[in-house]
Amino acid sequence: MKRLLVVFLLIMPATLFAQKEGQELLDSLLKQLSAAKNDTNKVTLESRIAFEYGNVNPDEGITHGMQALALAKELKFNRGLENIYSALGTNCFIKSDFPKGMEYFFLCLKAAEESGRKSDIEIRLYNISSAYFNIGDFSKALEYSSKSLKIAKEIKDTLTIASNLSNMGAIYAEQHNIDTALVYLFKALKLLERRNDNNIKATTLEHISVCEFDKKEYSRALEYGNQALKLYTDIGDMPGVSLSLLNIGGVYLAMAKDSSKIGSPSYATYLGKSITYYERSRIISREAENLDALMDASNGISEAYELSGNYREAGKAYKEYIKLKDSVYSSDNKLKLSRLETQREGQLKEKQIEINKLAEHKKRNERVLFVVGIILLLVVILVVMRNFMIQRKANVIKGELLRQKDVLMKEIHHRVKNNLQVISTLLDLQLTHITDKQAQVAMTESATRIRSISLIHQQLYLDANLNTIEFSKFAKDLLLQVTSVYKKEGQKIELQSKMPETFLDIDTAVPLGLILNELMTNSYKYAFADVNEGSIEIALHRDGNYELTYKDSGPGLPASVNLATHKGLGMRVIRSLSKQIGGTFTYDEQRKSIVITFKDMTGRKLTD
Repeated sequence: MKRLLVVFLLIMPATLFAQKEGQELLDSLLKQLSAAKNDTNKVTLESRIAFEYGNVNPDEGITHGMQALALAKELKFNRGLENIYSALGTNCFIKSDFPKGMEYFFLCLKAAEESGRKSDIEIRLYNISSAYFNIGDFSKALEYSSKSLKIAKEIKDTLTIASNLSNMGAIYAEQHNIDTALVYLFKALKLLERRNDNNIKATTLEHISVCEFDKKEYSRALEYGNQALKLYTDIGDMPGVSLSLLNIGGVYLAMAKDSSKIGSPSYATYLGKSITYYERSRIISREAENLDALMDASNGISEAYELSGNYREAGKAYKEYIKLKDSVYSSDNKLKLSRLETQREGQLKEKQIEINKLAEHKKRNERVLFVVGIILLLVVILVVMRNFMIQRKANVIKGELLRQKDVLMKEIHHRVKNNLQVISTLLDLQLTHITDKQAQVAMTESATRIRSISLIHQQLYLDANLNTIEFSKFAKDLLLQVTSVYKKEGQKIELQSKMPETFLDIDTAVPLGLILNELMTNSYKYAFADVNEGSIEIALHRDGNYELTYKDSGPGLPASVNLATHKGLGMRVIRSLSKQIGGTFTYDEQRKSIVITFKDMTGRKLTD
């Protein structure tokens, strides 16, 4: 069962305008406007036209509203502002421009409060509550409806009291507080029994029917649903009729599902009634071009036919449901193309009728067909070209956004690199004031770690690919950087790289670069401390996971060193970073090599 498509109706003060009378009234108002002078009467007339355009052409309604606003301000006609803001807010909401609509509604409330007329204030509060409901902010909707209800009770405005009670019931229903919702709805219904306002009464009855359905009180849901249907029919509200039929069909479908025995007479009866009501809703919805209701009716019919075993009809209805669903959620361009296709099909039928009537005039018929074909071809070409231009424009915009993103990322990496270099330089300057040897060593190692990270951001800035870095090149640059810090005069250290070209993501490259920095630093501190020549061998290969092997020409680690428990800062850093990239940190005694296995970002996500 579907809830009401439009629960709230935005209303105006009863003293403002008479009821709508359709296009004839709008034409009459426009004729009056053409002869009107620039006075307060014209402001009122423009406001009225803006309201009348609401369901016809909201863009035109906003145009007339803005003209009325400009004239009212020019004439300093403050009493007219309230109605103008109300018209503008209503048209914005119809266009789904909710932020602008809310802005106008609050300006309208402010104008009403300045006038001091409580009858206007209660209605403006009611409209704001309605607006909040339509955008799904139920707590705000309840707050403003309560404010409106309070004033309505003060001035004993029965209709607005009933409207607020009905709306508050709908709010509680949306919040699944059904019992509280029914309390408010029945209070509203009791007040409406004394008034001749079938529109609000029908809406209230529909709310009650939905709530009773939620409580699985199906007989009561049908009782109130049928009452709502009769009132909607009496006042000629066809969207309301369609919705009531849809909801009643949903009740019968639920009754069939809850039937104790599938295939029983009651089961078949409920399904038959469900299909009947859904079909009636579908007919009215199709005439009114209400795609939402038509889609739900088709879905309900499909489900009912499926339960009855008529899979052929169920399939047909489901296909229509899928087609309607695609239509409802398609873009504006798709809707325009669909309408154009419908127009074209209508033209074809008209031409075919002409051809059948004028069969004896063969040559004339051929000319007509040729002209029609050319028109259709031009239409298709125009549609294709229009779509092509739209797509090309979208691609250009997308390309520009990607380019701007790349430029921004490069700038970020560049600034990070510069900031890290500034920090490194500050550390170097601080070294000149430190006399403690251990502090000097710690400060130097911190500076090399920072330069290691900076080097990665420098490579990302210079490379065309902003997401990955080529690690073999980075390793060579890193050795040169570490060498510049620790190499003694006359000392020659050779790098033997056995790494193929390997691209790693930044979240893997940064920790791995810091690990490599620690290993190279340790080589200079221990393996190359008392030699003039040395070598570092780095190998990297991948067999599922990555494996980095690091070896220097030094004597290797002492047998007493346990990598898993060693408390040196460098070892702790390497162990921590290895875990960060999903790897292990071991020592191969035979090869006298450090072996680090790890995973890139993709591998770590798959493992997680």
